[in-house]
Amino acid sequence: MKVLLDGHLGDALRSLLAPHEVVTVSHMGWADLKNGELLNAAETGGMDVLLTGDRTHEQNLHGRRLAIVALSAVQLPILRLRIPAIIAAIGRASPGSFEAVDCGSFSGERSARVIGLERGIVEVVEHDPRWFILAAEACQAVRSACGELLVDVQHVGSTSVPELPSKPVLDIAAGMVSSAVVAELIPRLSLPGYIYRGDYGDSGGHLFVAESSPNVRTVHLHVVEHSSRQWREYLLFRDVLRRRAAIRRRYSQLKQGLASAYQEDRDAYTAGKAEFIRQVLDGRWDDGQEAADDGKAGRPRN
Repeated sequence: MKVLLDGHLGDALRSLLAPHEVVTVSHMGWADLKNGELLNAAETGGMDVLLTGDRTHEQNLHGRRLAIVALSAVQLPILRLRIPAIIAAIGRASPGSFEAVDCGSFSGERSARVIGLERGIVEVVEHDPRWFILAAEACQAVRSACGELLVDVQHVGSTSVPELPSKPVLDIAAGMVSSAVVAELIPRLSLPGYIYRGDYGDSGGHLFVAESSPNVRTVHLHVVEHSSRQWREYLLFRDVLRRRAAIRRRYSQLKQGLASAYQEDRDAYTAGKAEFIRQVLDGRWDDGQEAADDGKAGRPRN
């Protein structure tokens, strides 16, 4: 798709919208054009999509070849969080179509960084309910891109568990029909902005990542066979943590301790969790300890 960024959007957004060909109104010499004049110039210039922060263009599409994707925010830190959804909307555009992408209305430094962590760095933060909204958008973008090649897509990992602190990176699990479709999934997932990082086997499946900027990860997408033990364990561990408060507390304590010890060693942080995760998955958690922990949690503090 040939995409035109209007004057409300910063030039820095261009590099985040691959594989689409993106130009700005200023680059094309159209900065002074308004409304219908801009739409006419875009069509004459061979543009397929106008990406804009102005919804008023919606009323001007009758008989147009140009499609419009309108964003509810124009600040780059917020838009970085919605790149997969924006790229997916561009991919769905057709002549004369209009689609609004909800980019939220967060404000302030903390809100602008709801998700995103530099590769290799370990930081565990308090749970943010907005992770569920972002994960639902990411899951839908993956489903739309991959269609019949996937059986199911689920939000997993610590960001999918209420009250559980987590690294601010979403984990999404996608269950593919078989491993034979991986080669076809790679180009399809590039449309919503995912980069293929290879087959990590039992340590993460076929890993795809979404980034808000180079090496700043926002989503880890783990693609595994839907019939595999790996798929079942992603869902099992999530569901156990959601149901059992004592296990959730113990896991939170473990994660925070490891994050403090290994702030710049992601591999050591991950390895430190492995035995606990295996205990839970194998059903070897001490139910007596869970009961004791629950009793302590209920005692008032003096």
